[in-house]
Amino acid sequence: MAASFVGMSSREKLRSEAAALFSGLIMGIMFIYSANRFGGAGGKLGTLAFGSVVSSRGLVSLGKIIIRKRAVK
Repeated sequence: MAASFVGMSSREKLRSEAAALFSGLIMGIMFIYSANRFGGAGGKLGTLAFGSVVSSRGLVSLGKIIIRKRAVK
């Protein structure tokens, strides 16, 4: 159920199925590590989904920047 919140992101945020899969993977990892820490906290899944989408977009952007810098050298 947790990854379904990631799937609700618009096409503007997650532009391909691979991006949604990567973000869902990050969501799963974040959920596993936070399950025991935030038990009973309301809004946990939505907050984790937001964090996974933002972090996956950031990691993809960072990867593109690194690839461009290596190509220039």
